[in-house]
Amino acid sequence: MGLKPWQKALFPLRSVAAVVRLFEAELRQPEPDLVLLSLVLGFVEHFLAVNRVLPTNVPGVTFESRPGPDPHTRLYFPVAELSIVAALYARFTAQIRGAVDLSLYPRPDGCSSRDLVRKVSDVIWNSLSRSYFKDRAHIQSLFSFITGRGVLGGVTRGTKLDSSGVAFAVVGACQVLGLPDVHLALSEDHAWVAFGAGGAQTAEVTWHGKGNEDRRGQPVQAGVAERGIHSARTHYNNEHIYPYLYLAGFHCRNKNVKEALEAWADTATVIQDYNYCREDEEIYKEFFDVANDVIPNLLKEAAAEPPPGAEGAPGGLPALQDPECFAHLLRFYDGICRWEEGSPTPVLHVGWATFLVQSLGRFDGQV
Repeated sequence: MGLKPWQKALFPLRSVAAVVRLFEAELRQPEPDLVLLSLVLGFVEHFLAVNRVLPTNVPGVTFESRPGPDPHTRLYFPVAELSIVAALYARFTAQIRGAVDLSLYPRPDGCSSRDLVRKVSDVIWNSLSRSYFKDRAHIQSLFSFITGRGVLGGVTRGTKLDSSGVAFAVVGACQVLGLPDVHLALSEDHAWVAFGAGGAQTAEVTWHGKGNEDRRGQPVQAGVAERGIHSARTHYNNEHIYPYLYLAGFHCRNKNVKEALEAWADTATVIQDYNYCREDEEIYKEFFDVANDVIPNLLKEAAAEPPPGAEGAPGGLPALQDPECFAHLLRFYDGICRWEEGSPTPVLHVGWATFLVQSLGRFDGQV
């Protein structure tokens, strides 16, 4: 797989507008080329944010000059030439294809196996420098992975990626190998991959926290959020909402409607002991998104499931016929209302009511 003619026709990229046009063209495709987009962004980022002095010793790199905001300044943009980007692209694809023998990992159902995902992760992981500061800025793109410290036309001094960069590189490598079922999954502070039919399986592909704790290949489970909740209850007087939000997010991704609603209700139970103020804007956004986007869509999907006893129907009592699910939803909204009581700034408005009525209306009338 190399660059397609229509992709090549967009080069050279001489401005931000040209980069935007490339992204718009890629995002119109069924499968945007992650490798190409990451290389281009990394190239531009390196010469605009990392190397703030115009380099004169990098062969093939030129800068487009145009007038700045005042008469005595000029703006310079690194020109992404096709020859440079294509060379980096070819180098990455050759490295991945040369290291992974797909014949050793059968895919009878067209879906990737955990062993195959782990193998791709190993290729990325083992290509990284053994010692570098993992939290440094500007090391999340495939440009950083391919060029090390950004040296073009010279000696590569070691490849570097941060935690989320490793996860993105694994997904990009899977795309190079023709594995369309492998996708990037993100939380607020971590990244992993989802794969298999419908993205039902998950796997760690990068390290955790500040160190290099290796959990690659392991499934992403609810245990870490549950331990966070236990810690919050034991040591912090149950005053933190994010462990509950993380647990709810896990269950939502896995379509565990009842468990997700319960975790969101527990989140609201924590917040009800506080009064809302302007400093809580980020927490407000979390609750707003859950109430007016995530829950309505989750219940919409639950309503579309086959009826009990039909082929493909999940076992057990359907969520929309379960009184406990209904109670969890009411408890969620009750906690938000109590958060608003006595607060100097209102929380709820008519937009909330619209989705509340919609969500309540999803449940069976007998509930």
